[in-house]
Amino acid sequence: MKMGRVLTAVWVLSSALAAVVVWGRAGGGEGYGGGLSGEGGNGSFGGGGGEGDVLGFILFLLFRHPLIGIPLLVAFYFLVVRGHSFVQDHRMSSTIVRGIQRQNRDRLIQVFNQFRVRDPGFDPVKLQDRIRTAFLKSQEAWTQQNLEPVRPFVSDGLFEQWHIQFQAHQRMGQKNIVADLRVTGVDIVGAEQTPFFDVVHAKIKAVGVDQWVSLKTGQVVNGKDDPKPFCEYWTFLRRP
Repeated sequence: MKMGRVLTAVWVLSSALAAVVVWGRAGGGEGYGGGLSGEGGNGSFGGGGGEGDVLGFILFLLFRHPLIGIPLLVAFYFLVVRGHSFVQDHRMSSTIVRGIQRQNRDRLIQVFNQFRVRDPGFDPVKLQDRIRTAFLKSQEAWTQQNLEPVRPFVSDGLFEQWHIQFQAHQRMGQKNIVADLRVTGVDIVGAEQTPFFDVVHAKIKAVGVDQWVSLKTGQVVNGKDDPKPFCEYWTFLRRP
C-alpha cells in the first residue's frame, strides 16, 4: 500500500475526531451527504462528514485491512488520548476565544455575500432548516439500515462506507438505532467558496436515545433508554 493512502486515511480520521467519539448514529461517525437545495439558486448543498463509531470502524479495518487499520489505530491513540491532554494543557483565554468568534462571524458574513453573487436567493436561515431536515432523515435511514430515502443526497463514497458498516453490524448480529431524536440547535460555524464548491460547516446539537439491539431477538444489548445530548459537525457542499 502506498504511503499516500495511509496519510489520507489518517487525515480523514483526524477530521472525524473533531467531535466526541460515540459508538453509533449516522453522521455520528457514519457520515452523510445531504441534498439541500439552494434557495432560488443553482445547485444544492450536499454534506459529508459525521463523527463517531470511529473506533468500531477502525477495529473492523484492523481485522479486514490491517495495513489501513494499524496506522489508523495509532493515529486514534495520539489524536484522542494524547490530544486530549494537549488540549487541556493549552486552553485559550476567554478573551482570545471571543476575538476568534468575532472574526468567524465577520468571515461568515463575507462568504455569505460571496454566495449571493452566484445565488441571490441564498438564505442561511433556510439553509439551517434544510440541514435540520437532512440530519433527521439521515438518522432515520441509519436506524432502518435503508439508504434509499437519502440516496440522491449521499455521495458514492459515503454510500459505500455506510453499506460496509451495515454489513459489519449484521455480522455482529446487531443493529444501531437512534430513537426519540430531537434537534436542539443548528449553527453554521464556517463557510468558504472555491472555484469548484460552496462549502458550509454546521454544528448540530441534538438529544436522542442511541442503542444497539440484537438482530435476532430485538433486545437491547448496549445503551440506555434515556435520551442524551450530543453534538456533531457536518460539512455540506454544492457545486456553484
